[in-house]
Amino acid sequence: MKDIYKKQAVQVKKAAIEAIKKAKDRYKGVCLVMAPIFTEENIGEGYIQRVKAIDDEVLNETFNIYVDFETKNTLPTITLVDDRHMLITMMPFSKNCANAVADIARHCNIVYTHSVMRAMPDIQGEYVHNIYRQKNVFYVWDVHGSVPEEFALSDNYYEAQNAGAGEELFINTANIIITVNHAMKHHLEKKYSRELDNVVVLPIFHLGESDSEQIMAIKRSVFYPMAVYAGGVQEWQNIPLMQKTVQTAGDKYGYKMFISKPDEYLEMWKDAKEPQNYFLGRKSPAEVVEEYKACHFGFALRDDITVNNVACPTKIIEYIQYGIVPVLKTEKIGDFVDMGMQYISYEEFADSAPGFEQYSSMARGNFAVLDKLMQAHNDGVAELKGKLYEKFNV
Repeated sequence: MKDIYKKQAVQVKKAAIEAIKKAKDRYKGVCLVMAPIFTEENIGEGYIQRVKAIDDEVLNETFNIYVDFETKNTLPTITLVDDRHMLITMMPFSKNCANAVADIARHCNIVYTHSVMRAMPDIQGEYVHNIYRQKNVFYVWDVHGSVPEEFALSDNYYEAQNAGAGEELFINTANIIITVNHAMKHHLEKKYSRELDNVVVLPIFHLGESDSEQIMAIKRSVFYPMAVYAGGVQEWQNIPLMQKTVQTAGDKYGYKMFISKPDEYLEMWKDAKEPQNYFLGRKSPAEVVEEYKACHFGFALRDDITVNNVACPTKIIEYIQYGIVPVLKTEKIGDFVDMGMQYISYEEFADSAPGFEQYSSMARGNFAVLDKLMQAHNDGVAELKGKLYEKFNV
């Protein structure tokens, strides 16, 4: 049986190398992307959305070969998805499969890896690091998040150690490191006691259609300070603190709580008295966006820990896009406050409700922060494309 897998891995490698030779005549370069390819089934995941965004905005003139090591107990496969995309599936924990991918990598211009998860031996196999130790291969590591710290936060220290080993591998081998903000860059520099001059900061987010003046006109017309939360009841969302804040603030505000699991939220709420203007229920993402237009304050009660310090939460970007002033537990979330984002603490929120003029000044100031984020995105795309396409032309 092992011989069958080995033979199939060799056949996949030969087919991929042949495809690479042909692609180099048609495209500016060939990129081996270490990540699952985006599909209609998985595009709702935040991780996959970034994978697709990089493909659409940065790797949009190259032939991209996606490698997925998460298909167990099946023969290695190679599929031409369309004119510009190929998908290779490999078995994890297979030396033959890992070495086949390493051989394919040597024929590509770039190896672009999405997250340290792609190099965790306990997930991908002990031989996966062979792919990232090839001479004359140009490596790009898109960090995505502080994975070792995320595992440690859930007391999974075995996974944290494996993620840390992968992270250290990329710190030492990546030619370019991509972070979503400067906070992540500073975190890595502090953690590894070195200055990283190969970092490109590239925030990626998806903005819907919006008109700031129209949004502010709606909010003025309905001004009775309305607070909103849309999300889950995970521990890191600090739901008990949010509920206590609502109970303390009482009828100073109205509340719209769009909860993915309302029953679990109610279990935490227990027998507390509800404010007069209070909605609890579920709505679709599109419906929540419409509700945002009549809301003024939004809960984002993250703790002051590394995982949050280096994050770039989509929720906060959505808040400031729709004129919602964030209510925070800590201001140390990504680069937002460094960029000038206005917010109020949960203590201030509970104590008194800002009037419209104060609220309006904060919300309008945050529209400027959104412009800075867009500029950071555009600058990051341009810088990364410049560095990569220079490599493609070598």
